[in-house]
Amino acid sequence: MKKLFIALSVFIVMGWITGCSDALSNDKIAQYVASSAGANSSTMQMVSYSKFKSLSTLANSGLSPLTVTNNNADGSTTYIDTFSGMTFTTTIWPLSFNNNYANMKFNMSFDFGAGNGSLSMGSDISIRFYDTNGIVIPISNETNYSDADAVAGIVDIFGSLTISSTDKDAKTFSFTGQFGDSLDKPFQFNADAGSINGSISYSITGTDLSEAVTIYYDYKNLTAGSLSDYPSGTVNGYAQQGTNKVDFTIVFNGTSTATLTVGGKNYIIDLATKTYTEA
Repeated sequence: MKKLFIALSVFIVMGWITGCSDALSNDKIAQYVASSAGANSSTMQMVSYSKFKSLSTLANSGLSPLTVTNNNADGSTTYIDTFSGMTFTTTIWPLSFNNNYANMKFNMSFDFGAGNGSLSMGSDISIRFYDTNGIVIPISNETNYSDADAVAGIVDIFGSLTISSTDKDAKTFSFTGQFGDSLDKPFQFNADAGSINGSISYSITGTDLSEAVTIYYDYKNLTAGSLSDYPSGTVNGYAQQGTNKVDFTIVFNGTSTATLTVGGKNYIIDLATKTYTEA
């Protein structure tokens, strides 16, 4: 899990750091879309109970015999490991249930020592399952959750995944992926129909940005065999920085390339390499 966290964090953070600067030009939006549209499936793969449970097991066992464990007033548990001048801290909340949603929440961070920067990731995700007839599966405990996960035909997802970093020069960067608009309007994957609906948005802040940038994708009846597949269909979205808002359209075709249209210009987006070229 630690390796997965590091790999995903560096993958997403570095993709954005290399693309962050002010002004929403057509080329800049193409760069933002190239970086984030290909990250959607990678980010979605982090949203699973098996990974949450693996993280819980890792934290409970500790990274060393010197793990310090703190039980917090809100029911969460914090685990702290210090080695070779670095500190690894993980806080995990118990799996909780509300209105047939299961909530998974954790924060983890690496402090690489004085002057070496830091990296952190936090997730607060709620998931609800439906059977193959489209009826919500009641879940109120871990057993219910595991059973529902095994048979569900439709999954609702709402919540966020945040990745933040500070480099050796004290420059900061933060990237938050948001699934769905609300619990009533979640991101939804229908495995039976092979369809994707709902929104995924990204908010980016950092030292090199005078104002936060938001990239919003509105999925409506896209087709995909799984959440990790490249989808097919048309997605409308927008990029916004302050009061400057620019609409765009992406056409996915089930392969690693997609076509972005923004400001009257067309771009070919390579979802695998997260690059773009003007069509």
